[in-house]
Amino acid sequence: MQNVLTIICWDVQHGNALFIKTPGGHSILSDLGKGSYSSRNTRFSPVNHILTRSKPKHIDLLILTHPHKDHIEDILSLNRAKVNRVILPVHLSKKDYLNARIRSVDKPIFEEYHRYSQRSKTTSKINFDEVKFSFFYPKEAGRSRLNDHSVVTVISHLNFRLVLMGDNESFSQKELLDNASFRKLTKNCDMLLAPHHGRRSGFVQSMIDHLNPQITIISDGTPRGTSVRNKYATGSRGIDARSRNGIRTIRRALSTNKDGVIKIEVGTYRGQPHMKITTKPSGS
Repeated sequence: MQNVLTIICWDVQHGNALFIKTPGGHSILSDLGKGSYSSRNTRFSPVNHILTRSKPKHIDLLILTHPHKDHIEDILSLNRAKVNRVILPVHLSKKDYLNARIRSVDKPIFEEYHRYSQRSKTTSKINFDEVKFSFFYPKEAGRSRLNDHSVVTVISHLNFRLVLMGDNESFSQKELLDNASFRKLTKNCDMLLAPHHGRRSGFVQSMIDHLNPQITIISDGTPRGTSVRNKYATGSRGIDARSRNGIRTIRRALSTNKDGVIKIEVGTYRGQPHMKITTKPSGS
């Protein structure tokens, strides 16, 4: 393929972590979960893996959807990298996330998040090459419901749109659906990163009906009673995906727990827009 946008969705246990590389070589991180089920390494650091293997000169953009540990646990690994821009929910104050419930051993993680929050500004759009990043900031929920303050990112490249929902639950999803700009940009999208790890609390039928994705990616841990991945599969149209052993099948939903690291490539193939999806074990 040519003119390729690459998105790596890491297997980080029950967290979220994505590495995005634009056709022009810009490097973007979206959330900083840590660990791996498929390689049985709870200390696996996607950030260290990227900095060692890909060796980017800097991180052009860091997106942190919200300040929960499973989305920022790897943040201290960024000390060895230069980060140019930061997107996160700046309307949240330090007392909203760094409080008595945070264990002492985890406080450096949240202190580092706060340091990055000092650099962030509310921005609606950022372009890298021909790739467009659009951001939506739900903020009507109470501050104790941090999931409902997750930044939503919509990535547009060629005629494809990929929606990263953070951990937004029903309250904020209804707020988003009331936003005409969000509805226009996300209707019949191509890929959805499921809200709140594909759990029941993040599933809103009216949202999945609106998004109507080709495929839903679920970044999750071991399925439990709260998982509704089958509902996301039912609500997705399906697309050809290649598994780690080379088998190609039509998939409606993929999960990091079952499928490992998920790689999405969007570009042109034989002059036509094309999206390619493959899975592989962590760390490979």
